[in-house]
Amino acid sequence: MNALTQAIFNQLSGDSALAAMLASYAGGPAIFSSDPVPLDAALPYVCWSGAIHDAPFGGKAENATGREIRLDIRIYAQGTLEADGSSSSSKAIDDIAERVRALLHDVPLTVAGYTNIIAQCMAGPLRIPTDPRFQGRAITFAYFLT
Repeated sequence: MNALTQAIFNQLSGDSALAAMLASYAGGPAIFSSDPVPLDAALPYVCWSGAIHDAPFGGKAENATGREIRLDIRIYAQGTLEADGSSSSSKAIDDIAERVRALLHDVPLTVAGYTNIIAQCMAGPLRIPTDPRFQGRAITFAYFLT
């Protein structure tokens, strides 16, 4: 894991309230810094993989004083249709998404190699299209590292 990924993982996996909302995997909460997730991962889980934006700031690239990194953190849970065709509630996935947002928005993170790290929620939680057997939410965060 890179340093930012490790910091995000530590922040999320260290929260007992979030852990209680997620499935378990390998002795901990189902939180993955990879995509695809392991095939034997149970729902619900949280995952992310790589930045969707990574740019220098504070001057020209060669003189930049920091980086702005944006990434999507996704949450997946059981689908919206029950076997009898009725809709299931989205409350559980929405609660997980709001907890992830609360743990990372405007919260300083300890990232090795950087001195000032703050995350801001730029969008979400937003519903993301999925197979009808699943529900998905995405939250886009911007990390400002100096």
